[in-house]
Order: sequence, then structure tokens, then C-alpha cells
Amino acid sequence: RTQVKISTLAVSSIVLAALAGTVSAEPVKEKYGINIDLTNSTTVSGTPSMFMIKGKYMMEKNVAVLGGFGLRLTDTGAATNAKHTDIGFMFGIRRYVKAKEFSPFIGGKFQYLSVRTGATTNVTDLGLLIEGGAEYFLGKQFSLEGSVGGGFISREIKPAAGASTKATFIGTTSYNLSANYYF
Repeated sequence: RTQVKISTLAVSSIVLAALAGTVSAEPVKEKYGINIDLTNSTTVSGTPSMFMIKGKYMMEKNVAVLGGFGLRLTDTGAATNAKHTDIGFMFGIRRYVKAKEFSPFIGGKFQYLSVRTGATTNVTDLGLLIEGGAEYFLGKQFSLEGSVGGGFISREIKPAAGASTKATFIGTTSYNLSANYYF
């Protein structure tokens, strides 16, 4: 019974969101949007980026400026050096090929991530990326988007002991499924 109630509530919520504002279900000039990752967002090279809060500003109906920032302070309480700070930021621009209910897009962005992986290894990624994907508008304020990114990532890995190493990635760099809320 509980599963049936939860399923009914979930389906009803999706239908209501899809029907809300069907008059203008497409990108709108001078609107802000908040982007929420629906998948465990990482770069293909494995660096987590889900801690970043991302958004966009629609400069024109078919052009958006992208931005994001994340800060995560961690203290595991372990006796060893378990405190660390993860930081990330991103900015870019996106052009919608067709600004309609289903809106394919292309874009470019710059991304910086500095995170701790494992107990004592710091990883820093610096990326120049291109992306392609599509955004499907469920209503005036809600959309779902999927994208695949490619480009160049320079990575530095600094273990607590030993020499740091550098690596370069060229090719597919990220993939993402997310939801947007516009206001």
C-alpha cells in the first residue's frame, strides 16, 4: 500500500510539473536558473563535482551565461590529518540551437576543481571544455537537461608522501543529467 501511494504521488507530481505553465515552455530572456545534478556528477577522469551549485542567466532567448561554485569543508574526526577543503568553480556560455520546448544546445566552459580523494591525496583539475546536449522544458519554470562534454583537462595529483604527478586528458570529459528551476 505504501509503495502504491508513493508511486501515485510521484506520478502526480511529474504530471503537475509538466502541466504547470504549458503556455510558454521554452527558454525566456532575462531569467535566472538553478541547476541540480540528478546523477553523481564527476569528470570522466573521476574528479567529483557534485558539490558545486550551478546556475545560469538567460541573456537572450537562445544564449545563457553559466556559472557555478562549490566549497566543502571536511573533518572526519580521525587522529590523522583528516581535515580538508574541496573547492570548485565553473563559468561558460551556452547557445541554444532552437529555443523551444525541446532545446538542443552547444557551449563552452572553464572549470577548476581542487578536491581530496582518498585519505591523503589532493587532486587539482583545470579544464577547457565544450558541451552539447538538450534541455526539455516541462513548464515555464522547470526543465530537465542532459549533456556530454569534451575538451582538455590538466590534472595534478599530490599525495601526502612522494612526488606529485601531472596528467593531461583530451577527449570526452563529462556527462550529466540535471534538473533546472527558473525564476
